[in-house]
Amino acid sequence: MQKKRILFAVAFLSITLALALAIRATDKDDTDSGSQQVQTNQAKESAEVIKKYSNAQNKLDFSYLAGWNLTEETKATYDNGKKWNRITLTSPEPEESSRIIIEINPDGYGPIFSDDIYELKEDAEGQIGIAARKFAEPDDNQNDGWLIATANLDEASNGQSYHFRLENKEGDKDYEKLFESILTSTRIQK
Repeated sequence: MQKKRILFAVAFLSITLALALAIRATDKDDTDSGSQQVQTNQAKESAEVIKKYSNAQNKLDFSYLAGWNLTEETKATYDNGKKWNRITLTSPEPEESSRIIIEINPDGYGPIFSDDIYELKEDAEGQIGIAARKFAEPDDNQNDGWLIATANLDEASNGQSYHFRLENKEGDKDYEKLFESILTSTRIQK
């Protein structure tokens, strides 16, 4: 039991460090023609604070940046009692449209044409990992002004289905590393 606690603490610290590094990697260059861009210390600090999402109904835990806005909604309730729930994380930058969507037991819409596709794996403790990353075949969708990345775990060990999606608008910061950090911080509750 003590060994599991130590491993959990090490994993949590690793995830915290990875998320902090992902934030720094996504920051735009703070200089513009030699002049320093002004940011308040409070905004900088909130961007690096990590929050933990945990929900027993969704049977899901993950870490995300505190500055991001999190909303939850139920899209449908099925005859078997399962619910299609959606968690949306939106960029804290007011001029940006990028968002990360996590759907639990989704149904009722057609395919999403992704630019990047992540294959996920779940270990015995429910921790999610990235097994592979594939780039979609070139098509018209790749010039639509958005980077769409998807990752699905169609049948988790707890019987739920989880679909993750990054919608990163061209011109916004590159949030793919943040998306990967959320994926790898996700734990499926039994």
